[in-house]
Amino acid sequence: MICRPSRTSLSALCTLLSLGCTTLLGAVPKSETLLPDTAKAFISVADIGMLRESFNRTQWGQLVHDSAMQPFVEDFRHQLQQKGVRQLEEMGLSWQELEGVPGGEVSIAVVRPQPGRRAIVMMIDVAGHKDQATALLEKIGTNLVRRGATALPRDSRDRMIIYNLPAEEGKRAGRQAAYFLKDDLLAASDDLETLQRIAAAMATDRTDSLAHFKPFHEIVERCDKSAGGVSTQVRWFIEPFGYATMVRESATGPRRKGIDLLTALKNQGFTVIQGIGGYLNFSADGCDLVHRTMVYAPPLPGHENSVDKYELAARLLKFPTSGDLEPQSWVPRHVATYNTFNLDIKTAFAAVGPLVDEIAAEKGVFHDVIDSLKNDPQGPQVDIEKDLIGNLGTRVSVVTDYQLPIGPKSERLLVAVETANEAMVAETVAKTMKGDAARREFEGHVIWEIVDEECAVPDLKIEDSGAVNHADREDVAAADKKAKDHPLMQNAAVTVAFGHLFVASNLGFLETILHQAGKSDGLASCADYRLVANQIKTLGGGSDMSFRLFSRTDEEYRPTYELIRTGQMPKSESVLGQLLNALLGDGKEGVVRKQRIDGGKLPEFDTISHYFGPAGTYVTSEPNGWFITGFMLDKSKISEPTADDASPRIDAAAAKPAEAAAAKKDTTAVKETADAKEPPAKDAPAKSPSAAQSAPAAVTGQKPAETTTK
Repeated sequence: MICRPSRTSLSALCTLLSLGCTTLLGAVPKSETLLPDTAKAFISVADIGMLRESFNRTQWGQLVHDSAMQPFVEDFRHQLQQKGVRQLEEMGLSWQELEGVPGGEVSIAVVRPQPGRRAIVMMIDVAGHKDQATALLEKIGTNLVRRGATALPRDSRDRMIIYNLPAEEGKRAGRQAAYFLKDDLLAASDDLETLQRIAAAMATDRTDSLAHFKPFHEIVERCDKSAGGVSTQVRWFIEPFGYATMVRESATGPRRKGIDLLTALKNQGFTVIQGIGGYLNFSADGCDLVHRTMVYAPPLPGHENSVDKYELAARLLKFPTSGDLEPQSWVPRHVATYNTFNLDIKTAFAAVGPLVDEIAAEKGVFHDVIDSLKNDPQGPQVDIEKDLIGNLGTRVSVVTDYQLPIGPKSERLLVAVETANEAMVAETVAKTMKGDAARREFEGHVIWEIVDEECAVPDLKIEDSGAVNHADREDVAAADKKAKDHPLMQNAAVTVAFGHLFVASNLGFLETILHQAGKSDGLASCADYRLVANQIKTLGGGSDMSFRLFSRTDEEYRPTYELIRTGQMPKSESVLGQLLNALLGDGKEGVVRKQRIDGGKLPEFDTISHYFGPAGTYVTSEPNGWFITGFMLDKSKISEPTADDASPRIDAAAAKPAEAAAAKKDTTAVKETADAKEPPAKDAPAKSPSAAQSAPAAVTGQKPAETTTK
């Protein structure tokens, strides 16, 4: 539910930032009034020059101009421009040639003119830059003719310029590129009919425009209300299922086999999410970055006043609003991220079964698994729905951290779910774990540890744009048979304590959480967290939140940054790493994908970490979906110390390896782990780092991380 910018939208934004211009006001209509309502993705910058100035005032803007980053920035810019050239070369365009042309709004849209087709549309307000626009059209013609295109004859009164593109293997026949320069609008598309209708809309109000498309209109209206009159620098919109369908329809080449997630989500009612979009501003509202996003998902007809607004598996999209969602006392001060949200777990459990069956392409799979856990004489004989789900609360919290030295296994994750009956949940966990996990004890708490557990869950094979359905059952079965087991948490530690069910990816991390509980120096007392909490209130966050997220972006990004810098990202076992491997890999079993970004020119993270400030996000559930407000703050605003010291990062090289500790079956392993890792025993004084290191800790509870596994 928390929206992050897609790779495509970020690339487009970076490209738009690179186009310098001097803005003059013109009479060109807003691009959404000219685009058709079949536009599936859209991004618009109102004023490139203002956007660039605002961006350069932020910490990120200073980062890209830091001399230490210049080798990488120049190399990445070159890669981005080369990618942009490949994307636009069919229309004879290059990002370099667009430099200096915009005089106002610049927008890019992906349109679905008809099933099986997709078109790119670029529109540029060239007010005050018409001579540059005319020169650009001449360059475009020269570029296209050089590549073998032919210009269609036209009447001198006709503003439309059309080229027939040469035939290319693997691309559809009859491709064209079209352009027009009318008044102060320069427009280009690889679909003639789409561009002709855009040209016609300049003279008359287009009733089938994107602006009139209800999801787009509702999102714009809601974001305008939240922005309170603040001028918007970037606007964006995507119709998620329409876009994914369009990409799949127009894909060429062989389709990768695997889970048909798109079809599964469609069949299970998730098309209620009709649109996602929002506004983005740099240097606004006292923040480096502010984004306002709406997920438009109105109730199904007749469900407006129903307990369930949606049907089938989409019923799990139920996030109640309650409380201010402040961190619990067990959240340590030094974590990288803390995310907490409300979820109707009982409804979610009832709704997830149909989705599992859909993905497995076999009705009743989920029920059979739950039934076997309850009734199989060889199983734990646990009623999951009654004994576990029925005794859980509605609040879920997720905490992340990392340990040193940074490597593919550094990142650590913990999920905590409130319990309504701690004793019953603990008993259920014990029944489920007994015989399959090692029983540990730590400070009076029973912990069940699983290390490299054999799991019957196959590799997650996420289908790409050209994937196939489960109709080919033999191929799916064969793929599953070959798949190795890679659960999300290959190692896990589970306990029930302090009114929560805890599941952690690392035993030491769980021990740190348990040791922290009941103390007053946790995350909630840190100056950077309080700064973010105050900003949430300033932006309108109150007691009606469904989600609350906090991030120390320096610590959140550090492991990924270092893995990219050292070329190890494809080996990462973090959630992000596994997702990237599933999405970007070639699907070959046991083959590590090639890293897409060359990080060899990146500097050490500590030299640029001061550019990454704390960030926060809050989400409210509304009648027509969810509204998300997020921001990033300048790190220099953190100045108030909150504690004398904090637990230092763990150096795994100095600690007893987790694998060796887990191999011991007696409880002495826990003491060895605790002694070698964090936290210190209750009566033992914490080791104090140097004064130079403790300064940032006093403010944020964080410690610099210096070591990277090469």
